[in-house]
Amino acid sequence: MPNVDRPNVAWPDVVWRSRVLSVGLIVAGIVLALTLLGSACTLDRSGLSPNPVGLAVAPEIACSGDTVGVRWNLTGLPRSADNCRRCATTAGCSAGFTCLDGVCCRDAPLAGGSTCNEGGRCLPVSIEMTLSASDPAISLPALANPLPLRGGVSVPVTATTQFAADGRFGLPLGGIWDRVSVRVPIVPDEPLPVPFAFTCAGGTPGWTSYDFAILGPSTSELIRIDTIRNPTDFDIVLTGGEPVRRSERIPARGATAVFSGAQPRGLWVAFIPTDARVGLPPPICSPTTIMNPLPDIRVDMLVSCRRKR
Repeated sequence: MPNVDRPNVAWPDVVWRSRVLSVGLIVAGIVLALTLLGSACTLDRSGLSPNPVGLAVAPEIACSGDTVGVRWNLTGLPRSADNCRRCATTAGCSAGFTCLDGVCCRDAPLAGGSTCNEGGRCLPVSIEMTLSASDPAISLPALANPLPLRGGVSVPVTATTQFAADGRFGLPLGGIWDRVSVRVPIVPDEPLPVPFAFTCAGGTPGWTSYDFAILGPSTSELIRIDTIRNPTDFDIVLTGGEPVRRSERIPARGATAVFSGAQPRGLWVAFIPTDARVGLPPPICSPTTIMNPLPDIRVDMLVSCRRKR
């Protein structure tokens, strides 16, 4: 039950008749119930925001022995005018800070200007962060002090690993962000699913393409496709692959090795050929909806690591 302020109820004078008193109590009860319900629905949730800390890895799928880059981005931490430390020159700033836009900044200017002074509101001066790895064999390097708002470390991985970042910020260090983590699977881990959703683009029915450069995941240079499975109940035609693009019809619940040796990168497209749509009503596209949509498509890529000779 949330803490809410109860309304001040003016009870009726004792000389009122009991019937009027009963009615007054009922009305007051209804008002109180509605107040509690309304308060529960309008609680201030302004403090509930997405995690302000970003953590990313590259490549996102690796081979044993690969070096993985773990990068953080702290520019989403809360800003405040109280965080701004005014300066005329860098000599007036603490070690590791630079005087930019009239305030002491921990980072050099980025494209588009400084990251620390935004409309008279600055990022926290004091930030502490701890990086950890689930694999005890990984030795993470010590982080710089002061910690850069954007930075990273590179470490070798030999097993599937979860990297995490915990931290505090502010003066005093009273702000705590929720732990952020990212997992780096080591091949072989599990099939790589590639979805193609049915849609209407410009009034024309079809399936969305899948571009690894945009949608990810990024993969090790050593990863190659072995086979591709079609887990759907329809034949599909799949086109893609780097460095050589290929096209192949894959039977329902079937698999193909035609793409063997290709990297899981670049643009991939798939569709259900007309002769495999027997019994399905034709899709109809309208500005607001799709009638009789055809099934979504997915392929599962089975990949492995192939060492350079």
